[in-house]
Amino acid sequence: MARAMLKTLRDLINAGGPAAEAMLTPEPKLVCGPVQVLSWGRAIELVLGDKRLRLYRDIPVNPRTDPVTKDWILVDPDCFISGIAAFARLESGQTLMVGRGNNSLDKIFEFPKSVMRRHLELVNDNGEIIIKPLASDEKSYLCSVPENEDVDWLSARRVK
Repeated sequence: MARAMLKTLRDLINAGGPAAEAMLTPEPKLVCGPVQVLSWGRAIELVLGDKRLRLYRDIPVNPRTDPVTKDWILVDPDCFISGIAAFARLESGQTLMVGRGNNSLDKIFEFPKSVMRRHLELVNDNGEIIIKPLASDEKSYLCSVPENEDVDWLSARRVK
């Protein structure tokens, strides 16, 4: 029990500190410490163990009155289009712990055992995404979503 507590404390300390800037590219990049993703509003793909998730900038319901939003939507691209469109919203100023230990996210995304209980933390800092790894045992990667799979389908689904 004491070992588990020390490991959790070590993971929390390792996840701290200032976030380095990470340019979003098509090639997956290992997330070794806190990073601020330079996405310029493009969708972000996260790979946590055997699970793939995507962050999309939220689309305003009425773009004429609210053309820009700072909120993001977290989805499982393998289920969102074909199955029930479950998602998690990451509002400006909000922090979201992603892992099997987050019961609501675990129910939505059905995380496999390769996703740790506290895998990573997503922070929406005024519309900019900061990723903080929480589990040193398992690797996390980030990359851009391919252009042909970017936000168009999300907006079409929202209009429906």
